[in-house]
Formats: sequence, structure tokens, C-alpha cells
Amino acid sequence: MSPHLSPQRSSHPADAAAAEREAIDWSSIALPDGWPDRLDLSSPRDLARLVRRLFGRRRRVELPPGLPGAEQLPGYLRHEFHHLLNGNYSKRTAAGYSRWFDLVMLGRSRRARAAIATRLAPCRAALDVGCGAGELAGLLLDAGVPEVWGLDPSPYLLRVAARSQPRARFVQGIAEATGFPSGRFDGVGVCFVFHELPTPAGDLALAELHRILAPGGLLVLAEPSPLHFGAQQLARLVRAHGVLALYFWLLARTVYEPFAADWHRRDAGAWLAAHGFELREDDVGMPIRLMTARRRA
Repeated sequence: MSPHLSPQRSSHPADAAAAEREAIDWSSIALPDGWPDRLDLSSPRDLARLVRRLFGRRRRVELPPGLPGAEQLPGYLRHEFHHLLNGNYSKRTAAGYSRWFDLVMLGRSRRARAAIATRLAPCRAALDVGCGAGELAGLLLDAGVPEVWGLDPSPYLLRVAARSQPRARFVQGIAEATGFPSGRFDGVGVCFVFHELPTPAGDLALAELHRILAPGGLLVLAEPSPLHFGAQQLARLVRAHGVLALYFWLLARTVYEPFAADWHRRDAGAWLAAHGFELREDDVGMPIRLMTARRRA
């Protein structure tokens, strides 16, 4: 399958609701400190607490009072994904995650975002779902997409994204209920999101992305590969992919991903077809699976 699938172009104007949401200046918004922000690492007591939380059992995220949008966050987002202290709900954790994630992924996540941007380059309006620190949004702009939006539930990540990518527009929200009108985009990129959604939320999210995509629009997904997650024989994986397979096999069994197993059990082609998409590309690599689908009319 060619990596240069051309979507139908959309000419939808920005809607009033989205324009109001755009008025939030995420780059300068004042956010409350999460509990990791209040740690004094020169204090033995705080250092001990940090170690306990890093290596102890995973706990629920503690949302600080006054956090924008806290009342609308679904329960599954209260997990400490990836062993991140308080998830992505502190200034310190959000900043650290944006710096270290690509390093932990040995640059493979950066390559995946670049692949998504290449496939969505012909689009006129694209949405980066689960935009995190805004890397994909920036690549989409660099690829020539005139209008780029980023969507994420974490105000802390939105602040990082808005500061690093001032040309993009960022809004707070979740994939299951984006708040955009139907047919608003001709391209949607999703990098490392669906494996963090429980199955019902994943179904709702895919239906929502179908709704906000114009007919013929492209959906490009990058998710962890099932190769290193499933019950594959490690020796066979190492023979096929070298020491890289061992590294990601161990990583998949170390980081906290409560819904990943359910995601990998999906028949992706059937799932996409059931929600009105035609799967055009399914590249199961190591360590990332890249899928490109077109929204049916």
C-alpha cells in the first residue's frame, strides 16, 4: 500500500464552538500544582515518597483542586499510565514525559509521527488526537497542512504543546467526545492512544472520529505492535528483529498499560470496517503498528 494515500479535501469553516475553545491561551494558563510538583527532592521524606510511588503499586491519579476540565475526565484516565507519577496531571510529570518518551522508545515514536504526517500531508484540516506535547501537530504543520488542531485531556500537556507549537490550535477533550462538528476534518492522526482506552471507550472514540471526518477522509493510527506484546516466542522475535525485540518485549512487560491486552485482541480490520472505515494499510512492525484507513462516504 502506498504511503501517499490522498484524501478528499474538506472546506469546512471553523465553527463557533471551536473558535470559543480556541480562545483559551494554553501557553500561559495558570495551572494548579499536582502533588509531584510539590516534592522537594532534597528532603529525605519527599525522596522516600518518590521512590515508593515509582516502584510501588500503581495508584489512582490525584487531580488537584481547580484543574480545568477535571469534572469531565472519565475514570479510565485516572490510571497512572506508563508508571508516570500522577499520570500526566502535574507540571513536572508532563514536562518530563515530553522529554523522555522518545528516548525510551529509541526514536521509533518520532518515526511513527513522521509517517503519520506524511500520509496526512495532502489534508487541509487535520486533528492530532491525544496530542500530548504537540510533536505530531508540529510535523503536520511542517508537512504543509494549513490548519492543525490538537486534542488532549491533560491541561499540563496542552500547555507544553501550545508553547512548543504556537502555530497549531489546541483544545481540551477526549477522543470519545471531541466537540467538533461532523465532517470537520479531512485527516485525523492518532499516536499511541487506542491501546490506553478500555474497549467501550475505544469503540466510542472510533465512532466519533468517523463522525468528525469528511467522507473520504483519512485516519492514521500508530499503536504498539502486537509482535512484542503477545505470547510470541522471544527467541523467534530476537532472531527476526535482533536485540530491539528483546528491549521492547521487556518494556511491554514493565510499563503499566491496563487496557493494552484488550486492544491487541481486536481484529483491527473488522473493527474499522464495523465503524465505516476501509483499511488501506496495516504495517505490523517492531515496535509500532501503523494503520491507514479511509472513511467511507
